[in-house]
Amino acid sequence: MARRPRGPGLAPAAPDAAAAGAGGRGARLFAAYARIRVDAQEESVGILAGRLGTDGLRDPRPAVVADAAAGVLTAALRLWARGAGDDARGAADLAAPVERAYDALTGEAADAAAQRTAAQ
Repeated sequence: MARRPRGPGLAPAAPDAAAAGAGGRGARLFAAYARIRVDAQEESVGILAGRLGTDGLRDPRPAVVADAAAGVLTAALRLWARGAGDDARGAADLAAPVERAYDALTGEAADAAAQRTAAQ
């Protein structure tokens, strides 16, 4: 299975010194990405808390859901970057790993809920 081409903006930036490159550019890019991701997740927590009618700072549910969704997207991007479902469609084939990753999460949650209900 062929790997996707790597280039600026395509390979995940690593925080270690070897990956930092000249002048620490890789480390700066990784830090910027981390800040953007944290900001987006905090915004998602606020939106979810509002929809649930709860305080996102006190109720862990909005943060758990937002963080789980971020983890699903990270896993899907990792699969996509490694060429899972690789074909000529390029970025368009990202939808398949995202769907599979969300199915994995919801399937696990449904199984856990069913087991919990059966035990009661």
